Amino acid sequence: METTILVADDDPELAELFQCYLARCGYRVLSASGGVECRLSIIRNDVPNVIVASVNLPWGGTDGLMDCLQEESRERRGPSVILTGCTADENVSELREEPCVFRYLRKPFLMGRLLECIRAIESDVSGGERSLRRVQQFEAACS
Repeated sequence: METTILVADDDPELAELFQCYLARCGYRVLSASGGVECRLSIIRNDVPNVIVASVNLPWGGTDGLMDCLQEESRERRGPSVILTGCTADENVSELREEPCVFRYLRKPFLMGRLLECIRAIESDVSGGERSLRRVQQFEAACS
């Protein structure tokens, strides 16, 4: 099954860069320009496997996205989220407590790190339930 990634970033040029890179890596990539559009994509039938979202999403923001994901995960396994941001936002620590948040990447980062995160999520999903030890090992390797 092809992995679908939803890219939602507050910087349109950066979002396009993510989209092009991930498409070249063989992923099906969707885009959203803000929090509301991102949530609508999740609610529709085209649910992505992974969401790469900026912490500073306009129009509904990351908080709204997390609320939507909590609702989604009650019905089925929701997508894993990789958050991106330029600064250590005080809200990031709260967001990382969310079970769907896999990793926070501080901008700027190498595109290879984003790809590593996505591949780790794919590996965890194909192996069944995400194990806490595996995530902790990945966190240590990416730090």
